[in-house]
Amino acid sequence: MGDCRPRQPLWFYNIKSLQVTDAWVQSTLDLLKLHLGDAPIVLLSDRDDADQVAAALAYGLRGYIATSVEAEVVFAALKLIFAGGTFIPAGAFREWTANSNISSHRMHVRSSMKKLGVTNRTHAASIADQLFGAHALASPDKPPQ
Repeated sequence: MGDCRPRQPLWFYNIKSLQVTDAWVQSTLDLLKLHLGDAPIVLLSDRDDADQVAAALAYGLRGYIATSVEAEVVFAALKLIFAGGTFIPAGAFREWTANSNISSHRMHVRSSMKKLGVTNRTHAASIADQLFGAHALASPDKPPQ
């Protein structure tokens, strides 16, 4: 069995029910980024709305994990982050898909595919299914099982 220890430290910041846009949270994130450099930071939050996820990603964080998700989703998210990706909760991704423009999605899809090392969306979906199982991204009219 291969070595599954991370190659770099991963930092978690639990903001509980605060918002990413709160001054206290932003100043703490600024300090973390200043002192940690390029080390990945993952935000833990009691909130799971898409606006909060977007604000966290705009800050350059590598993941946003709601405290309500199941353990296997957290492990899959960490695996993705350690592989160099960024974890976006499926609910936030679905909401963005429903509410944003196509060119923005194409850019994000291309970036995600490059990080996953795949050349098409079918292969990316297959990897998402392997990583997240029933929690993989589903279309808005077909919720995860």
